[in-house]
Amino acid sequence: MIFELNQRAFSWPQIASNGVNMATFAIFFAAAMAWRTNRNAHMRMITFASLSMMTPAIARALQPIGREVATHPVWLLLCAVVAGYDWRGHGRVLRATWFGLAVSVTGFAVFGAVAASTATAQTITASSATQLDDPVGYVERIRLVRFLDE
Repeated sequence: MIFELNQRAFSWPQIASNGVNMATFAIFFAAAMAWRTNRNAHMRMITFASLSMMTPAIARALQPIGREVATHPVWLLLCAVVAGYDWRGHGRVLRATWFGLAVSVTGFAVFGAVAASTATAQTITASSATQLDDPVGYVERIRLVRFLDE
């Protein structure tokens, strides 16, 4: 899906976001398998793995109000809710949650660095392309000119 989307309109920030999603999911899932005998740690890693795949849904929910920029901060807020759950239930934040928060913040930092470093180039590319440009690979194929929700 990432490849097909970027055939229409290549976007480094989107590649970075989806790459961070996949990498953090893999890390959390591997940690969940490694800690499967520790109920609390396993549960938190599965929760963080699920949250790592939420950014597209959050972006879609924020799209109608024009606040897609807030996608990753909302995602980090959801990750912080896990720490609040620990604090409320255990009186402290568990090590597995600290691990999940560290991986999440690192992923956010990687995404932010790529998005910031490519912002100027992305603006130039977007302004030079028209909406009906035919990307390589779509000649003589049926394709959507606009996204379904527009």
